[in-house]
Amino acid sequence: PTRPRTVENIVKLAELCYANTGHNEISLASLSISDYPALQSLMEQMNRAFHPRHVNISFPSLRVNEQLILLPSLLNVVRKSGLTLAPEAATQALRKIINKDITDEDLYKGVGEALRQGWNLVKLYFMIGLPTETDDDIDAIARLAYKVSELKKDISGNFGQVNISIAPFVPKAHTPFQWHPMVTLQRIKEIRNRLFDRIRRKCIRIKFHNAERSILEGVFARGDRRLGKVIYQAWQDGCKFDAWEEHFHFQKWADAFQKVGVDWTFYVHRQRDDDEVFPWDHISCGVVKPFLIEERQRSFHEEVTPDCRTAECPECGSCARSQNFCAV
Repeated sequence: PTRPRTVENIVKLAELCYANTGHNEISLASLSISDYPALQSLMEQMNRAFHPRHVNISFPSLRVNEQLILLPSLLNVVRKSGLTLAPEAATQALRKIINKDITDEDLYKGVGEALRQGWNLVKLYFMIGLPTETDDDIDAIARLAYKVSELKKDISGNFGQVNISIAPFVPKAHTPFQWHPMVTLQRIKEIRNRLFDRIRRKCIRIKFHNAERSILEGVFARGDRRLGKVIYQAWQDGCKFDAWEEHFHFQKWADAFQKVGVDWTFYVHRQRDDDEVFPWDHISCGVVKPFLIEERQRSFHEEVTPDCRTAECPECGSCARSQNFCAV
């Protein structure tokens, strides 16, 4: 169940942080800030409290939904640097696969309002390697970026600056895609070349997340106890500060896997059977396996499961409302 803080509590915490640090920017971090039910009231109170002090209110990234069009006017910021949005996929069909029922029109309306309010830079976040992804889904990233850039031209006469951030999709345990293989390094390279070939406008920049680091994340996201030996071997070989780009060396990790006799591709690049026993099956997160299988099938038919806070209970097993798949 969601446990949102009250508006009053958030403003109080922000006031306390400001008083103790003196920083001139406050970021409202959340899994999905645009889904916060009292967002308009929160922003109005935050603006009243901090705009006179020349303190910026910012969001790390925003989902595209019906509240997006309200945000640019609510963000009464001192410095309008960039608005970060997370469409995550560039086609509506692929967004439905990951249960995000949003349209390009929703995105264009929100971006258009931001540009009219004075924003000059729009940052877009996408995932690649999603289940059922095709080359057309990749090409759609370029088309969407061009369209967003052209929205600024319609308003001011100049193309808008668009920064695209792209990261490989990493299937995780306890999710509908825990059975699904992860995209290969070769495919990531093909996608990268394809996008750079299609996006030639100077005002559109592309940044790719480190593909090898994502692969390693995928290994450990669905790994088992055998990986303990790999981690120890990699540590012995000097892998200690891998969160820093300059210290990360994938080859050292590949060598560590080889030394202990573990095939890392086993964990990321194979399709798992529905009846496979996973290393994490003994851990209960509330949501049960039959529901995850059903959700996966729904996604492949582009059927969106609505938010249970405002719609019917989907019977996931995580709370007392669930009946059919209730975990005992």
